[in-house]
Amino acid sequence: LSILYAKPEANPVKLMFEFLSPLHLYTWLALIGSVLVSALVLAVLHQLSRNEHSFSLYETVFISFASLIQGLTGVTPNRPSAQLVTAVYWLFAFVILVAYVTNYAAKRTLERVQSEITDLDSLPVQETYEYGTFFGSVYLSLLKGSNDPVQQAAFSYISNNPERRQPRSVSQALSMVSGGKFALIYNSVMNDYNAKMTCNFHVAGNFGLDSAMLGLPESAEYDDLINRIINHLVATGERDRLFEKYFNPPKSELPNCTDKPFPYALNNWIPQEPNIFNTRHGALTLSNTLGIAVINLAGCLLTLLLALLEKACINLRPRLNQLKGNALKDWRRHRAGTGEAVQTAAKNQTEEMIESYA
Repeated sequence: LSILYAKPEANPVKLMFEFLSPLHLYTWLALIGSVLVSALVLAVLHQLSRNEHSFSLYETVFISFASLIQGLTGVTPNRPSAQLVTAVYWLFAFVILVAYVTNYAAKRTLERVQSEITDLDSLPVQETYEYGTFFGSVYLSLLKGSNDPVQQAAFSYISNNPERRQPRSVSQALSMVSGGKFALIYNSVMNDYNAKMTCNFHVAGNFGLDSAMLGLPESAEYDDLINRIINHLVATGERDRLFEKYFNPPKSELPNCTDKPFPYALNNWIPQEPNIFNTRHGALTLSNTLGIAVINLAGCLLTLLLALLEKACINLRPRLNQLKGNALKDWRRHRAGTGEAVQTAAKNQTEEMIESYA
């Protein structure tokens, strides 16, 4: 036996920025506000009691942000008032960092424990899936007659609510599994086949009997013949060929699980780590950390853009100064010419008035 369940595909965009989830949106906004307020207080204190180094608003914003993320802060204030504000802010940043790390670790651990299925022992622990098997089936009888306490507990759980946990047909069971909230205990051959033929279906655990037999009536006359035929099928490899034919379909018959809508199609472009590395289960993958790389890349591109603007301003500054100087000269020349014209006009007007009076 094994366990068949559906694992809904996570939104890759949400997964990439999962590192933001430990803190609420308003908490992130409050952190940004604390950076700005602390920077403003430091800048005002510097104006009231100047430090040895300059602490303009631009510099204090950088210092506050660097302190929050435990980065390079550069010089520190040497005045007691500014030092007190800086020390209190460092304590605030340390507490926030500890709260972030513990919440992120607890969130990932709880998500994995509450939704992960590895074997029959993990079913009672997780909280995402109900589980069960077919009504009146040999699988239910196997759990009922088992001496294993885990299988006995599984039988008690399934029997408590047969309407929800004991499907009557294979189609009903697969439909319940497709809903993403039900795990089916079924024979491993059929579970493996259904997992191959349906996207997002997964198989976990192998437990129960290691072999299966045919039950015949006591009065059956052909039991020896049937035994010889079965042994012959096994010896000649015909059984394995039948298995390959019916339970191991070729790739051409498998569903195309890469044809997904956006943003789920992004998962096809995120590299998956090969199994040969044997990465520890639950470790952070590229999907979990790609958002940090995106922010870093965006920061690098923004920095490059600002550097280009600074370069353009440096190159244009001499030209702007030259244009400004030429404009100032033209204005002075125009003003001087206007003054001479006014003086000449006034002189002519005065002479005309004298002549008229004369």
